[in-house]
Amino acid sequence: MNVYELKSMPARLEGNTYPGRGIVVGKTADGKRAAFAYFIMGRSANSRNRVFTQREDAVFTEPFDASKVEDPSLIIYAAIRKYENKLIVTNGDQTDTIWNGLKTGLSFADALAQRCFEPDPPNFTPRISAMAAFDAHDFTYEMSILKSGDEEGSFCNRYTYSYGSAKAGVGHFLHTYVCDGNPIPTFQGEPERVSIPNDIDGWTTDIWNALDENNKISLYVRFVNLETGCEENRMINSWTCGQYMKSFIEPGNTLRLLKASNTNRGLVTIDEERDYRFLYTLKDVFGNTSKYSFTVRGRKQPLEPLQHREKYFFAWDKVNYLQEPGLNLVVPKGMLYDDAPLNYQVKADSGAIAFTYQLNDKPIPLHASCELRIGLRRKPITDTTKYYVVRVTPRGGKYSVGGKYEDGYMKASIRELGTYTVAIDTIPPEIIPVNKKQWGRTGKIVYRLKDKGTGIASYRGTIDGEYALFGRPNIVKSYWECVLDPKRVKKGGKHIVEFTVTDYCGNETVSRESFIW
Repeated sequence: MNVYELKSMPARLEGNTYPGRGIVVGKTADGKRAAFAYFIMGRSANSRNRVFTQREDAVFTEPFDASKVEDPSLIIYAAIRKYENKLIVTNGDQTDTIWNGLKTGLSFADALAQRCFEPDPPNFTPRISAMAAFDAHDFTYEMSILKSGDEEGSFCNRYTYSYGSAKAGVGHFLHTYVCDGNPIPTFQGEPERVSIPNDIDGWTTDIWNALDENNKISLYVRFVNLETGCEENRMINSWTCGQYMKSFIEPGNTLRLLKASNTNRGLVTIDEERDYRFLYTLKDVFGNTSKYSFTVRGRKQPLEPLQHREKYFFAWDKVNYLQEPGLNLVVPKGMLYDDAPLNYQVKADSGAIAFTYQLNDKPIPLHASCELRIGLRRKPITDTTKYYVVRVTPRGGKYSVGGKYEDGYMKASIRELGTYTVAIDTIPPEIIPVNKKQWGRTGKIVYRLKDKGTGIASYRGTIDGEYALFGRPNIVKSYWECVLDPKRVKKGGKHIVEFTVTDYCGNETVSRESFIW
């Protein structure tokens, strides 16, 4: 084992669908610039509703849609700030803790001694931080992780890593989680060694493309010239179409808020031997404006007729049919945004419940739901209510889209042309009492629910045989709680709470617990 192994960022991220939030600090290969990168990912709607914004020297996470913010405490913060000759990068509001600590004479580590991991059980997300200090055309840097010392979050472990004059082409990568999970496993070990190239655009693209398509949210990259102090910055937000923004309207896109500057949906026809001059003007919500101009030189040249060799070509303005052995799909006229040549494949497995059907290698969104029918190759169980349709992501993740059995087929409504198959769910949900010993003291009955198959469909609770109102105070977290009402539950005695949970395939779990209030 080579503990000093140097890997590229794509190699470090390969196969990891959820490293969480990550910080990279190091020096470019030519030794002339300091390099910084910070990315955020998210699995919940609340986490994903974020973008990076830059105001002067600071970078902030802000809601993309302020009306949908559920809990801003752990997702809205200053991620990057400057203090004198120092640059601070963190994954939370400890950025301000370090900044204020420096103002009062505290060191990086002493300032962070005031904080611990994030209060989000059962994950207890670590707080990761970095600080670079610039001096005499060079810099040093420190990195820190504050993480829970046990599964209960009863104490905090603090680790600080100090790096002297950075080595050319070498950086360190620190992220919050090892990988995806439930709960999500906390990062282990020292910051990982990574290579840093000279090309900021190439490096930014490599990192962004290596992050899981379904979970990545934003990426910010900064190069600082050690000689002049000049900065180059790159920022990508998934909510604003990532790296690319179309300057035309697709023929099947009927959104009324979209407007084109010409009668051809923003498309420009190059049909003369002359220069075509373009000027793009972009303005953000704060009125900041950037302009970019370029010239396209029209030249006459032979073009071969476009020939689609795909088996299926779906037109946006026609009814489209895909019929194969064991598969039926009808996409009505107007469901597609544009014409779509499909990279259709069947992944056959004689032992599988159903074949896996790749309608297209990359998901294509639909305006509305369309009915997909997948035939069953075999029926290992007779109860057809336990079968459901699965969407398979490009990285192999699986998500239920429901469905109903009918005449040898599973029917389901889909909203995108992706990859689908059929699975069985016979495992009932898991009910986990949370801090049961504290129920009587806090006056709250709290459960955490887990289901690896089709997900939670319904739940019902009773206390001493009488209906008890359970709710989900935070949609981001899988916690259900009941606040005890002294008018309905008497204090000073023993009580029995019964909680019943059912998933979408009808699997049921009943939990009975006693407590004293």
